[in-house]
Amino acid sequence: METVLSAVASKAVGTIFDSMIGGGKSDQQPQMAAAPVVEKPTEMPTPNDAAVAAARRKSIAGLVARQGRASTILTDQSSGGATLGA
Repeated sequence: METVLSAVASKAVGTIFDSMIGGGKSDQQPQMAAAPVVEKPTEMPTPNDAAVAAARRKSIAGLVARQGRASTILTDQSSGGATLGA
């Protein structure tokens, strides 16, 4: 009687343990997930790109325009943009 109980208990514990860790016997093979579609990486600008050089020239031109005497010319907003004092 004891051997029968121990055999049943052993089988029950084995079945529970297998189901907990996913090791139960199954006729189905695990399905492999499809590989994700990899997009082409975005190309980063380099210091020698034409667009970067154009942006640098535009930035420098803006800095020069905001400096010196040319940046202090006043305009009259009421008369449509006529300059004052010239």
